[in-house]
Amino acid sequence: MLHTIKRRFSKVVRLIDQGSQIIVKRKHYGIDCDSCGIKDIEGDRFCCTICQSHNLCSECFCSNKINKKHEINHPCILITHPENSPTSHSLQTVIKENSNKDFNICCDLCDDEIKGVYIKCNGCYCTFMCLKCSKTHDKDHAQILYKTVRLEKFQFEDIKLQNMLDNGNFGFVYDSILKPYKYHVACKLMNRKIYNRLSFRRFNFAPREANLEEKFLCVDKELEAYIEIFSSNIVKLLGYGRDHTHRLFLVLEFLENGSLEDFLIKKTPAEIPFLLKLKIMLNVATGLRDIHAKNFIHADIKPKNILLDSSYTAKICDLGSMKNGNLDNYDNNTGGLYYLPLEFFMGQYDKRIDIFSYGLIMYHVFSGQRHTYTANNQLNISKLNLIEILFIKNLILKATNINPNERKSINYFKNILQSYVSLAETVMKKFSLDEYPALESDIVFALNNSIVKNVNKELDIKLDPDCSPTSRGQIQDEKVKKKIDRAIQHLAFSNESIEANNDFIFTTKL
Repeated sequence: MLHTIKRRFSKVVRLIDQGSQIIVKRKHYGIDCDSCGIKDIEGDRFCCTICQSHNLCSECFCSNKINKKHEINHPCILITHPENSPTSHSLQTVIKENSNKDFNICCDLCDDEIKGVYIKCNGCYCTFMCLKCSKTHDKDHAQILYKTVRLEKFQFEDIKLQNMLDNGNFGFVYDSILKPYKYHVACKLMNRKIYNRLSFRRFNFAPREANLEEKFLCVDKELEAYIEIFSSNIVKLLGYGRDHTHRLFLVLEFLENGSLEDFLIKKTPAEIPFLLKLKIMLNVATGLRDIHAKNFIHADIKPKNILLDSSYTAKICDLGSMKNGNLDNYDNNTGGLYYLPLEFFMGQYDKRIDIFSYGLIMYHVFSGQRHTYTANNQLNISKLNLIEILFIKNLILKATNINPNERKSINYFKNILQSYVSLAETVMKKFSLDEYPALESDIVFALNNSIVKNVNKELDIKLDPDCSPTSRGQIQDEKVKKKIDRAIQHLAFSNESIEANNDFIFTTKL
């Protein structure tokens, strides 16, 4: 098999440029996020066309962050490459400068032909909007303004292939350099026959008897579906192209810390801070929320398809098995079957299969072992004893229920984890407990009961707050113990305030 791969790609390997090259980060130096305050925005940057000089990082944009002047539905220009920053971000100026452009598209809402710039909604399945319709669109949906085609097309000569990172049913992934921008990227060379066949079957963009040209067109439309889902927790697709044999290749952002699968192999559960585990699962939940919001199903969520960047932010990758949620039934073509529930194999399923996979990944992250679920048996409940925190067990069971109707939506998990992480970080910072990184997990375990009670009150849910005594750790530092006691008192007071506020709202409604 290895010799076959070497022969197949011998011509490709000979194209590799052996010369040294300076690697540039996709960083907007001198531009800070006006929401979270992060310096030198890295990755995608959003410039508001309504607010003067208002910039957002991709995470704040996708989180719908607002302030006194910036509203969620203000059209924002997406700047992927720092060197391509426009001279003016004013909406009227952008409209005037691009008034003669014709993309040969019609508005999804009014069906009028769009001239010049167009808007894409980042909150629903509305790909093309004219400016008129965007003004009356949902005010809680973020809007991206485009003045060019959204996906850049590269020549194969623009790519410097290096080491092979992975190979599978859909193709081969290489550690690469994008020469025009000098970025470190991942280049995915697609298996043309398999990719085209799955493409038109999955998205129903072309009939089964489509000729080769129609199949290529179908793949391009699938790429459009790929970039339809913009999320800070989905690997960024920078562009695409075709090699000399017309085989498709994708150019994706490179994430330095590899896959979650490799990370869990290299680290024992004790070596991974508890808050980092929560953040990873929160990132995955956010990415899945954005996929589901566009009515897509990933259908192949597993640790191998979750990548970690330099700061261990998790991003979902490999959308090759993604299904369109608008269809009534699906095939069962996917890369891996080990993280999928029974209904998948019956061909009648929906986005709740992703919830099931999410629960199995959570089990792996917090137990350090791959799940014991099989198609014939439910997740072995006794194995959950490997997980010390009861509310994590609650979440796993709610995600992996054998009955898909009993599974919670991805927003349920996202809201809980977001509330927990935010509260834990706020309290630790307030009482200077973040100054003891080596004790982070023990500190969080000590605060866990109080945090979960607050989350229960805030979200009106019922999660078990108690954690087993063995998980509390042995904190010897008296100074740290006193800070923890003060933090617990603060959380108890906050819990009473939330309860009093809820009682006030209830009596007011009565």
